[in-house]
Amino acid sequence: MAHAGHGFHSTHIELHDDGSATIHHQHESGPEHDKKYAAADLDAVHDGLEDHLRIPEEKEEEIEEKIHPGIHKEVAEKVKEGE
Repeated sequence: MAHAGHGFHSTHIELHDDGSATIHHQHESGPEHDKKYAAADLDAVHDGLEDHLRIPEEKEEEIEEKIHPGIHKEVAEKVKEGE
């Protein structure tokens, strides 16, 4: 899954002289599913990227387990010990 489940395969950011930007996410299903929006500043650019490109929450645990098997069990045990 090259796009982490969000469906966008390419992102273009056009920066403007006033510090704003136009972000265009291209979707693998075709242009009718693309997202294009304006961002007033760099914080808004970061927010938009996170909103559209982050790993869906339901897949995070699955990916974490592949990277570090047993991580959730370890964390749960540490939390329990700390109580």
